[in-house]
Amino acid sequence: MYTLKDLLDMSLVELQKELQQARASHSSMTIAVKLGKEKNTAELRTKRRYVAQIQTVMNSERPASKEQAPKAVKSSKKTAKKDNK
Repeated sequence: MYTLKDLLDMSLVELQKELQQARASHSSMTIAVKLGKEKNTAELRTKRRYVAQIQTVMNSERPASKEQAPKAVKSSKKTAKKDNK
């Protein structure tokens, strides 16, 4: 598991690879806990939070990611109702 600083320094491809590994690790541990083979549920929570941390870093606005995927503009419900009247 990497620290937050290490994750911020990684490229998007490296983050995707790390996310895939972290999800696999979390998934196998979840199964082990449910089957009773693993009793350390605190480690399961740590792995789940690590997956969330990787996703947060991937979704954060970084200079390289801004060029790749522009954000979509959402219309609000209030604007839609005003237009229909």
